Amino acid sequence: MNYYPQEMRHNLTENKLSLVTPPSYQCYDCSGCGDCCRGKFAINISEEDYKRIIDQGWQNEEEYNNIKIAVKKGNRYRLAHHVDGTCIFLNEQGLCKIHAKFGEPEKPLPCRLYPFRFIQIGKQVRLDIRFDCPQVAGNKGKPITTKRQYLSELMPQLTSESKINIEPVLYGNVKVEWAQLCRITEAFERILNYKELSLSDRIIGCVNMSSLLYNPKIASLHGGELSTFLTAISDKIINSALETTVQRVPPTAMVRFLFRQIMTIYTREDRVGDKTSLTKRLSTMLNMINGKGLIPELRKDMPQVNFEDIEQSFCRPAPHNEDIFTRYYKMRLTGMGFFGDNFYNRSYLDGIMALWLTYPVINWIARVYTVADDLDAPNKQAMINAIMIMSHQHGASPIFNLFSEQIRTRFLCERTNLRSLIVWYGY
Repeated sequence: MNYYPQEMRHNLTENKLSLVTPPSYQCYDCSGCGDCCRGKFAINISEEDYKRIIDQGWQNEEEYNNIKIAVKKGNRYRLAHHVDGTCIFLNEQGLCKIHAKFGEPEKPLPCRLYPFRFIQIGKQVRLDIRFDCPQVAGNKGKPITTKRQYLSELMPQLTSESKINIEPVLYGNVKVEWAQLCRITEAFERILNYKELSLSDRIIGCVNMSSLLYNPKIASLHGGELSTFLTAISDKIINSALETTVQRVPPTAMVRFLFRQIMTIYTREDRVGDKTSLTKRLSTMLNMINGKGLIPELRKDMPQVNFEDIEQSFCRPAPHNEDIFTRYYKMRLTGMGFFGDNFYNRSYLDGIMALWLTYPVINWIARVYTVADDLDAPNKQAMINAIMIMSHQHGASPIFNLFSEQIRTRFLCERTNLRSLIVWYGY
């Protein structure tokens, strides 16, 4: 079992960081929609980026007279925004003024990088990609393998030699080597790729495997011995799923109660400049906890439907629509950005269990659009909408790092509770 997939093995050397070519099944080209410049993000830039923008002379133009181009925060800066949340460099056509006047290399580094993220694992740098971008979620454009040269030029600015010797944490105080985690991740991919099972069964299989790996003995297994062990348990999980018929039984009242609470975070539309009142947020939370009647107005682009309609059984999505989910999870696994300093400093297993929790989250959101359109099963657009909404908050919202939310997430990620949510919203 090779922990460097065939298409990903490039330029691995002993003395320098190497970029792992991203998988060819994920596509992306910027369409210039400007969605990422309309208040979805507070764009934090370095002092170097700030000085470069100042040197471009924008403050000498009439529209920038007497306004700050950026706001200083500690040793960094945040690009200023208009009252409606849009970046001050977004023009009427929805394009970047810096890009239009000086070229793409003169834009701030975060703007050049989006929707990509570099994930450093030892001497290897993998690529993760944000699914809150419409082009990424819709898989539009050329394969991101074609962007290797562009990404290689950005990589030195976003990686560090000091991270090479960091030991990753499997869970708790159990540390392992990167090679071990890569082999474990490949075992999850094997289950995810087993298309003789429904996607929900595959996700449940991944949950089962995650639970089995909370074992300190795993750290002592290396190379072929670890591969043999992982193959044996993944075979057992797959065969058990093939022989078992899952019954759709509702989760316990407590699980559904806490799940609705966490959905208020996943569906939040936090934009720069928004001034949603505390009273409205509290009202939304209370309505979600109640779980009766119409769901509250969670975001402007999300329809309001009845809670009871979301809880009904739906037909499974067509295979070509379900592949959107598979692509998302495969990309997250190969990117390995679901734990460590890319996910609230959580351990590998805690991070991957939180990743599987996004499956019922995505399904819940997709059901809202399915009910609103009076469909029997989620269609492609419903699933794209759901993945984009979830992805914008997962691993990014500081709310999830609050102690109360850590406890809530940990409870929902317990094997029995998570399986029940997957069955209830995934079948």
